[in-house]
Order: sequence, then C-alpha cells, then structure tokens
Amino acid sequence: MPLESHYAPQFAAKTGAPAKPFQMAFGAVYIQQRLGVTDRETVELITESPYLQFFIGLSGYQPLLSADKLHPGGANQPD
Repeated sequence: MPLESHYAPQFAAKTGAPAKPFQMAFGAVYIQQRLGVTDRETVELITESPYLQFFIGLSGYQPLLSADKLHPGGANQPD
C-alpha cells in the first residue's frame, strides 16, 4: 500500500507495540469519527461486523477478534 511506506516510519521499531497497517488504523479512526463512538464502542462494532472487519483490511470475518488486534494497548485503553 503506497501510504503504508509513509505511515510506518513514524513509529520507532524498538519502542511500544508495532504499528498497525495503515488501512486498519485509518479505517478504525474513520468508523469512530463517522459514528461518533468511543474507542471501546469502535472495537465492539468492528468485532461484531464482518463488513467493518473487511473495511479495515482483515481478510475474513473473525468472530472472536480480540481488542489487542485492533488497539495496541488492548481493551484497557481509556475512551
């Protein structure tokens, strides 16, 4: 993905969690902003919807998608 090459270098490889793919990061922020929901609600919506999972770049529906896959800090992140 062309934007991936510009996005990934913004994150240090040795600190914190690895960067998420651009489509996943942008898609999650777009969903959150468009629907006006919190971080947790965004994760719940994506977890429940195969359409939203496809939109953020996952290859297929993952019914037991964990918050860690979507959010580098997991489910304990503040809203």
